[in-house]
Amino acid sequence: MEGRSWLQAWLALLLVLFLLSVGWRNLPEEQPQAQYSLPIYEYAHNGEAASVTGGHVYRGAAVPSLAGKYIFGDYTYGRIWALERTDDGPQVELLIDSLEDPAWEARLSASAFGIDDAGELYVADHGGTIWRFTEASGTLALVDTFPGLGFVNPVGLAATGDGRLCIVEQPGRVICPHDGNATVLLDIHEAVNDDDWEQGLLGLAFHPGFAENGRFFVTYTTHDDGALRLAEFSASANTTGVRNHANLSSQRVLLEVAQPYRNHNGGHLEFGPDGHLWLGLGDGGKYSDAFGNAQDLETLLGSLLRFDIDDGDPYGIPDDNPFADGGGRPEIWAYGFRNPWKFSFDRETGELWLGDVGQDESEEINIVERGGNYGWAYYEGIHCYESPFEFYDGWDCSGLDPQAERAWLWERVLLNPLALLLLGASLLIARRLGRKS
Repeated sequence: MEGRSWLQAWLALLLVLFLLSVGWRNLPEEQPQAQYSLPIYEYAHNGEAASVTGGHVYRGAAVPSLAGKYIFGDYTYGRIWALERTDDGPQVELLIDSLEDPAWEARLSASAFGIDDAGELYVADHGGTIWRFTEASGTLALVDTFPGLGFVNPVGLAATGDGRLCIVEQPGRVICPHDGNATVLLDIHEAVNDDDWEQGLLGLAFHPGFAENGRFFVTYTTHDDGALRLAEFSASANTTGVRNHANLSSQRVLLEVAQPYRNHNGGHLEFGPDGHLWLGLGDGGKYSDAFGNAQDLETLLGSLLRFDIDDGDPYGIPDDNPFADGGGRPEIWAYGFRNPWKFSFDRETGELWLGDVGQDESEEINIVERGGNYGWAYYEGIHCYESPFEFYDGWDCSGLDPQAERAWLWERVLLNPLALLLLGASLLIARRLGRKS
């Protein structure tokens, strides 16, 4: 037994020396990616045009096969998927491929997903139709929610809390169909700049007390300078008590964020289960985070923001915002995004799911956590991204590059005589221990 203990001690020592000789791979300075929150799922497009549209975790009753799954799509690909989290990682099922399925006469350009007050799921086709998810005899189907009504470039869906589902038209109107009519809740098209396909009226969220107070919030790009404006309006009630018309003079501007370029505006709005208002902003546009905003905590661009709109002037900062006491703009909840086009909260768990539109390689699905840095433009998906702009000079993210890992193994082990000697001695002792057992 003494010989065996002696060999075991030598084996342990040699293994320690081996690790020291090759370098401890998990030191923070060798694993800079450890400080970034990476997506739970990505899909590659390899330089082809793609544009993920973040969706919702389905908690309704009409489509049992989708229960608990995250439903999302791609505007350009014309596809819709269901993502299910399992012990083996995310499992993704293709539900609709409108470019390949002959049943679809045109591409389904999924520009937004939405849920009504009952939790049923809808998808807006930028071509003008709002589809509702249904299921019959185990077969998934989409049906036209508002037959006979057409919408102009819908980019958002939001429930009022009183049973209606409202549609955001990119040129500048909010339509809330009621009793078969396309009731116009808000028309600000004269104030909205929608010259570029990513500009326009972009976000809509109804205050949790909308039925009583008539408050709702929108985001839009302005004609003056293309800035993204967050504004509040108030809707008045008709004779039946339905709040169906906004007074334009009630506009209260809460925030304006300058946009260096015309794309990557973000603009999506949601009220969270915490009662606060959330807003997603892109990195300022162009390409490769040209303005260095996504990693800059002193700008709101490239971030997910959180406001207390029931306190403060023009808004308050929730005490638990990660930078409420300094270190960055206090409105920021998470950052490092390229273009967080759509996000949503799981009605059951409260988790925040976000789709971030990628550039050259990958589209991302993220679960957002407080203070998280989601990597752009150091990473696109889980892949190293080399921005040509000076903000990212010297960045090395080889820790997640399989080719770099193989190069590390070759350099640190196979070309390291001391490492080879120690590894060989360890294997020899392990073999002798095996014979003695």
